[in-house]
Amino acid sequence: MAGRLESWQRGTGGGVEVLFRLRGGERQRLRCARILLCTGPSGSRAWSASPPVPRLMEQGMPQPDGQGLSVLPDGKALNTQAQAVPGLVVLGPLARDALWEITAVPEIRAQAMKMAEAVLAPL
Repeated sequence: MAGRLESWQRGTGGGVEVLFRLRGGERQRLRCARILLCTGPSGSRAWSASPPVPRLMEQGMPQPDGQGLSVLPDGKALNTQAQAVPGLVVLGPLARDALWEITAVPEIRAQAMKMAEAVLAPL
């Protein structure tokens, strides 16, 4: 779905409940298992104001680095104690300090496939 995440909160029984604005302006409330923040490369830190990032950063996860977020080589986000945050992975340009070559489509595609396999493995 193309649009913008306006807000989110933890759902009852797991997952999250989101308020999502579709392209064109229509709003929808959705129940989701996960939120995937897919922002493009940018020299700014505009991504840091996009929900759910500010709320997570207030809780010490994830940890910002020079150009994005601190991650392990497999994309797992690191918190302020440099520990992996369970269930939080970073895909693409937000991981570029640790994975410099992650700004091109072939590398992002490969990282996305590894993440999808890791997410689906327990299911």
